[in-house]
Amino acid sequence: MPLPIQKPTHFIERKFEELFHAKSKEVFERTFHGFVDENAAITLNGERITSTRYMEHLWMSELGNREHINLNARFKETVETVKDPRALLQTGEVGAVYEVWTDTDGLHVVARNSINVVIKYDSIDVRKGPRLVEDLEGRVVTEVNEVSTTGWPEEPPMNE
Repeated sequence: MPLPIQKPTHFIERKFEELFHAKSKEVFERTFHGFVDENAAITLNGERITSTRYMEHLWMSELGNREHINLNARFKETVETVKDPRALLQTGEVGAVYEVWTDTDGLHVVARNSINVVIKYDSIDVRKGPRLVEDLEGRVVTEVNEVSTTGWPEEPPMNE
């Protein structure tokens, strides 16, 4: 039975869903550090920022206590280029449009985003082991360019 190929788009979609489903800051940070390289080149709304600041942006603390908020990521459009189409764990570039929404008090879109990322194999230091025991995939995001707009408390998510 052939093993399923793990495309870059699926990697990004799954990781962002894990981030937005995290109910605690600890789980969120562990997930973030498991797939965004700490030295990633990150641009948010045209400004170069650190991975720590990008993590804070994605945590969306302005929404309040995340333990009581159900956040979901919905990817609308994606494109990808793949470095090696024969690899089981594929790397490459992904461009995506996604929105973050909550259904805590009805349906509310809290952010609409356009993102471009570069996914590479992690250069794991064998003396230190993988960055996370839970995430042994070996792929990380090394570059992020995101345009993010928050708000729209009354609009429903984009149609399927």
